[in-house]
Amino acid sequence: MRECQQKQVEKQLTEGEQGAEQGSRSRVKRLTNKLNFNHVLSSSTRSEDKLFSVFFVKNKIKHCRLGVSLPKKTIAKAATRNKIKRIIKNSFSVFFQATKGIDVVVRAKREPQTNTSDKIQQSLDQHWKTIMRLHNKTNKTNGKP
Repeated sequence: MRECQQKQVEKQLTEGEQGAEQGSRSRVKRLTNKLNFNHVLSSSTRSEDKLFSVFFVKNKIKHCRLGVSLPKKTIAKAATRNKIKRIIKNSFSVFFQATKGIDVVVRAKREPQTNTSDKIQQSLDQHWKTIMRLHNKTNKTNGKP
């Protein structure tokens, strides 16, 4: 039973590998199902600050995937949530353009103050740099941090 579940998890984690060459925001490059989200959220590798908790884990796919969690409880207005999602997605696509094999989930901790796109961008840049540093560190030591 356990082996069957492991095979199912592997299949779902590598799902969508064929259509990865499409546009930068294709459905393939997003973490969409609960299993993938939980896999990333259960990892011990994360980066945190006042605005976001960013979880990441190495994947077996040829591209990076992003998941965004901005709860209504944390950020009440839909327009604000959508604006922050756009900022996160744009920042991710620019920073991880040439990188391969990382799943990332960004979770909001609290609502940013109004007109703080620059602060959000700075926070995300710091997270992306931390992720790249740790990712490169594990690659050099063959997966052992």
